[in-house]
Amino acid sequence: MIAGQWVGTFDAGDPADCHNNTPASATFEQKGEKVHGILRAGDACELSGVIFDGGFEAGELKGTLTSVGFSGSMVGTLSGDALELRIRNVRDWDAQMAAGLMHLHRLE
Repeated sequence: MIAGQWVGTFDAGDPADCHNNTPASATFEQKGEKVHGILRAGDACELSGVIFDGGFEAGELKGTLTSVGFSGSMVGTLSGDALELRIRNVRDWDAQMAAGLMHLHRLE
């Protein structure tokens, strides 16, 4: 079950876009295999209040990311209380942006 609050860090594919080890967080709701969430990773990272919609497919969390002028996709793996989110295909105002990796753990 992925529902709940998660905290950790974000590493951008290009550190010029966003510093590595930037504090990050995510909040997820889950109903069956369907998952809805909100991701955040520092103001300069363009990941403030990004909405995730997707679900679990073959053990991976997959879905789309959207915000104002922002879209992308995400694939995640859950292992106990550790969650790794690979953010990719990110577009912001018609420009391709660097993807990144969130390393999160469940907030108790």
